[in-house]
Amino acid sequence: MNSSPSSSSEPPLPSVVATAALSATGPASLWTPAFVRVLLVNVAFGFAFSTFFLLPKFLAQELGATAAQIGNVTGVNLFSAVLTVPCLWVLIDRVPRHRLLVFGSLLGAGAAFGYVWVAEIGPLLYALRVLQGVAFVIAFNTAATLAVELSPQQRLSQSLGFVGLASLCTNAIAPALVERLVRSYGWSLGFELAAGSALVAALLARGIARPAPGRAIRRVRWIELLNRRSLIIYYASALTGLGFGTLVTYAQPFALSLGAQAVSQLFVGYAVAAASVRVLLGSLADRVGRLPVALVSLILYGLVLLVTTRLQPSWLLGIGLGLGLSHGLLYPALNALLVETSPVGARGIVMTSYNGAFNLGFAVSVVSFGAIAEVAGYPTIFLLAGLAVFTGAAALAWVPAAPRAP
Repeated sequence: MNSSPSSSSEPPLPSVVATAALSATGPASLWTPAFVRVLLVNVAFGFAFSTFFLLPKFLAQELGATAAQIGNVTGVNLFSAVLTVPCLWVLIDRVPRHRLLVFGSLLGAGAAFGYVWVAEIGPLLYALRVLQGVAFVIAFNTAATLAVELSPQQRLSQSLGFVGLASLCTNAIAPALVERLVRSYGWSLGFELAAGSALVAALLARGIARPAPGRAIRRVRWIELLNRRSLIIYYASALTGLGFGTLVTYAQPFALSLGAQAVSQLFVGYAVAAASVRVLLGSLADRVGRLPVALVSLILYGLVLLVTTRLQPSWLLGIGLGLGLSHGLLYPALNALLVETSPVGARGIVMTSYNGAFNLGFAVSVVSFGAIAEVAGYPTIFLLAGLAVFTGAAALAWVPAAPRAP
């Protein structure tokens, strides 16, 4: 899109017409050099991002943080990400994609390196978390939008799945590798590796070009983006974020309190399952239907949360596998369900809003559930998160069907 939502008096075109234009402008093949380059950027930036999946362990063991403090520190990052979304609405379709990717990656590198000097839960830590939230929103959403623009319409779920897969590989590699290294060399080395990986992402992002549109892109009215269908999908995305945030943030201190010595098995299981789903079943949602795949996956999400109420340290790998299976299927199916009916002139905004809803749910979970866990225990927050996710599934069951082209 070359413009942002406005109050233009131009009458809106049916979203299905705009969607047809998206199909017409997409390349015939998914595996273009530009698409592969986007994947490589996601791998490099994903390693930097995934290193901080171990942040709850760092906070608990090195800084003596309580559950509430862990939630607050994690939540700052996520709320800054949510607050960055309106700014990105303005920028994402005006500033060249590669410049946004370079900026977001460089910002992430600087923030990661700053952790070398973190010695307490104080202003420096919170400031770095804010910068990381901003960097993630810019880099991830720009890459995801590029993936949509570089993909054929009929392969949206598959292409978004592969973009996620590029990051998922590092979800297992980074925590497992960094946890071993910091045990011998200290946390500073892990933070330096994350910073270096983000710098590599910035170098790779230079020169990635946005594909030329096949037709003029009109301005889009906000009302076109806030219909019943999109609001239900945003709600489901927010509940997905709430479930994901609860698992990756609080399963770690929960397991440590039960005597676990290492927690990276959670992320290994998650990444292995999600990656396997993306490789073996990447086209499933495009073939059998994006809505049924998203609905079943969200129900599975809730069941994994309920099982975690009875967590044992030896279960971390299994919990990770369940999370990876559900998330691996859900994220691309739900995202494509939204994008398939979105106006061409709002692709960047729609992608940013979808991920913003996910981050909002993530933020709410980590901030609110930390205090609840201190009073009522970790099983309680996993029960609450599971029940909340089921409400998202119930809402998704009533999503209106996509309009058909005439």
